[in-house]
Amino acid sequence: MNVLIVEDNPDYIDVLSEMTSRLSGGANISVCTDAESAIALIQKEFFDLVVLDMSIPAQAVDATDKPAHGMLVLAEAQQKSPGTPILILTGSSAREYGEHIEDLVKGATKADIWGSAEELEMVSFNRKRDLLGFEGTLNSYIKSYEQTRGVELDRGSLEFPLTYDRLIRIFARSIDGATCTVAGISGGLSGTPVFRLHVRDAQGNLTQSVVCKLGELLSVLDEASRYDKFANRLPPAATPRKVRVQRWGAAGDAGVFYQLASGYDENVFSILHDGSRIVETINELKRMTDPWARGQERKHFSDIRRIEISDADFADVRAELNFDWIGSLENQMVQTSWSCTHGDLHGANILVDQKSMPILIDFGDMSDGPATRDPITLELSALFHVDGPMKGSGWPGDSAGAIFLDIDTYLQNCPSPEFVKACRSWADARSVSKREILAVAYAYLVRQAKYSDTDKDLIRGLLQGVRVAFERT
Repeated sequence: MNVLIVEDNPDYIDVLSEMTSRLSGGANISVCTDAESAIALIQKEFFDLVVLDMSIPAQAVDATDKPAHGMLVLAEAQQKSPGTPILILTGSSAREYGEHIEDLVKGATKADIWGSAEELEMVSFNRKRDLLGFEGTLNSYIKSYEQTRGVELDRGSLEFPLTYDRLIRIFARSIDGATCTVAGISGGLSGTPVFRLHVRDAQGNLTQSVVCKLGELLSVLDEASRYDKFANRLPPAATPRKVRVQRWGAAGDAGVFYQLASGYDENVFSILHDGSRIVETINELKRMTDPWARGQERKHFSDIRRIEISDADFADVRAELNFDWIGSLENQMVQTSWSCTHGDLHGANILVDQKSMPILIDFGDMSDGPATRDPITLELSALFHVDGPMKGSGWPGDSAGAIFLDIDTYLQNCPSPEFVKACRSWADARSVSKREILAVAYAYLVRQAKYSDTDKDLIRGLLQGVRVAFERT
């Protein structure tokens, strides 16, 4: 357990350090004696718990204790580490710090911080004159944490931040897990990682298979909101069930956890070369996402491109590509079938069971957009995603320019023509115009050009194919 003690009185520092070590056993204790050093440490390090004296100096060279200095530390801790509980320990009453601290303490959130089903205050006000009472309070937080730390993780060779370690253990404990196996699943556009968890109870029984997205608090809350808004429009079998959003116990990070049915051990990338299975899976994806389709809208190419890449990033990409026709294409209008979209439907975000039934994961980029966005993203992700099975294959080579002109020419020497044809059939069924597909492919390719590790020659070849196809429609 990582504990930060902010206190300027040497006697209390000794007492609090001894008390914490005695109650927790293996606590890593850091001590700060002024507001400046405490704020610097909170910004740099991760703490499971903060013990804060409110009346402290502003800096180490300043011997003047003021409650305002403690308030600065409190504000910084709540902003930088909103999931970390704070135990205020002071020699004064709450009233002496003004109305703000009284309101803060009275309205303090109570939360199940470490998955114990016991709610503890995120901000607890304690007086130094009642150290015995404070020891009892401190013990409740430490005991709750220690039981979570008892969950055993099997992460293999995976490395991830300490905050992710906490979030996974908290979730496992919340469902009475004793052990948890962690495997990585490729992350999405934001780079926020996705993990697969298998949680077992004390008898070794598998209690839940879970997919979780871990990351910065606001990003995780945004994903959970998008899931509620968009994913719930799909048939139940199309998405896993959201079971928990954990926003406490991991400083500024949080996690959203989705329950998986058993058997989803593969993804579209892993079965991409299995012709019959991949076609069946993509056809099922088309059927599952039918409820998302809505109406038509007239859009500029630039409107569709902005869904994928901002104007600021596009300016750099445009200069690097150096195509004199891009400006004209950006201004063209296109009729689109507007719909809810997954937004990052690469092959690793579609898990597949033994019967070739797909299920979607990673909902952080769900939004409204062209209905062809998902099938075109899926098709091209096989070439550009870091785990794409056709990346670096040498295909399509000189045939890149035929991408939307002549499918037979384009698919010469393709490692998985059935996959491409199935994606294209899905896109054709969703689109209301050929130009919609071209605009979506253009936007995807331009976004890929901003990444340093993508094949720029391949991108240029495919973009030239988009341009020529546009001129013929």
